[in-house]
Amino acid sequence: ETPVTITGVPRWRDNKVIGTIAVITDLTERKNAEEQLRKLSTAVEQSPASIVITNTRGEIEYVNPKFKDVTGYSAAEIIGQNPRLLKSGHTSDDEYKTMWQTISVGGEWRGKFLNKKKNGDLYWESASISPIVNDAGEITHYLAVKEDITEREHREQELEAIAAISLALRAAPTRKEMLPIILEQLHRLFHSDGEAISMVDPLGNDVVVELGHGAFASANGIRVPARQGVSGLVIQSGQPYLSNDVQHDPNFLRKDILQGIHAFACAPLSSHEATLGVLWIGRVTDIIPTDVRVLVAIADIAATAIQRAALHEQTTKQLERMTALRTIDAAISNSFDMRVTLNLFIEQALSQLNVHAASILIHKDRLILEYVAGSGFRS
Repeated sequence: ETPVTITGVPRWRDNKVIGTIAVITDLTERKNAEEQLRKLSTAVEQSPASIVITNTRGEIEYVNPKFKDVTGYSAAEIIGQNPRLLKSGHTSDDEYKTMWQTISVGGEWRGKFLNKKKNGDLYWESASISPIVNDAGEITHYLAVKEDITEREHREQELEAIAAISLALRAAPTRKEMLPIILEQLHRLFHSDGEAISMVDPLGNDVVVELGHGAFASANGIRVPARQGVSGLVIQSGQPYLSNDVQHDPNFLRKDILQGIHAFACAPLSSHEATLGVLWIGRVTDIIPTDVRVLVAIADIAATAIQRAALHEQTTKQLERMTALRTIDAAISNSFDMRVTLNLFIEQALSQLNVHAASILIHKDRLILEYVAGSGFRS
């Protein structure tokens, strides 16, 4: 069957119809064109990618339903607006300049943006932007096809973060060297304004800030009683903690150290079912849940490295003490000079106990102690 239209015009003679002139038009091409247009329209409307069409002034004339799903802006809210409404400030002006230079001369630009949704959340999207031209070859509109790649970007960042901090920690043999490296990596990866490491004091189970950086530098040495505050919750639960309104968070006990920090997140430093402490980041802007996921992964790596370093240091210290005991034993066995033996005791005490002064006193009688050897004390 062929779709047609028939248009008839009567022929008159002496005020009588003597026939009809009919024009039959084949509608096949038009029907095919309408079907193609319908398919294209449906494809655009149901596309899993966001599609945006602007005029040459950059004013939005069309967005498909996926655009609202991703950004939160409805067509009624966005039509007539400029796409710069989505800018988060994380893409340089030079990048936008390059994009406009490319598409304004008829080229296609491909890249990615870190944009901001209606609710303020940041999201990554890859974009392909190209011009639409008329029959005369003139640019009339621009077409942007964009895909939300937030999850992919976060996964890549997480892997990069894990690789970077693992590599950095391998170069630090002791815990003292590890702690600043961990905080430096946190600052680089999260663009945070403050970072800190709190460790559980094994003598009393209080939580002590061993090292703070940036806005948290003033927290160094702060001691929080066991099971209190955010650190207590994190250590007891073994779960991370996120707050984007720290001033009104009742669990954050020391608001005097914030220095403009608006949001913070922390994760437990857990190794072999034991929680060693808490890893913190703070920002003047919000922290998103994906950041917390990366922080947890870094905390696990850091905890393992810290535990390994601690065990290595303990083993080294034990070997040093055993060596010291052998040295003292050999001196006692081989020397008949008491002063030489006592001075060796003092040297080993200073070294093994990491103190600056030591002395040996012996009972002369029940009430008197006599000084026989020492170092570091004023006479």
